[in-house]
Amino acid sequence: MRSVLVAALLAFVAVGPLAAPVPASAEVEHAATYTVVPRVGMTVPILDGTSPRSPRRDHLVWPDTAQAECWGRYQSITFGGYTGNVWVRIRLDYGSIGWIPVVALQGDYKADLPASARC
Repeated sequence: MRSVLVAALLAFVAVGPLAAPVPASAEVEHAATYTVVPRVGMTVPILDGTSPRSPRRDHLVWPDTAQAECWGRYQSITFGGYTGNVWVRIRLDYGSIGWIPVVALQGDYKADLPASARC
């Protein structure tokens, strides 16, 4: 009986615990948030998705800030004379999410979010 338990334990360790399905990368929850700021003097669209053709949910006006959860590379967009394919996901006040193209935000190519905060 002991050898059966040992074999079962070894199989569990080798495979790992049972896990729930992982959501798509754009849906992964992130515990930390990071403040993002629009470029000086800009009104930035908050879109429903990561495409320039996504419906507009709201906007962010400089010097207001938003709380970003993560960043990722998606469709390219040109905004304010800059083109890029990096977007940040933000949590809106009413609980849903929105997306802002990083070319509309201050900071580096990922709006100063940590490299580990990938969507």
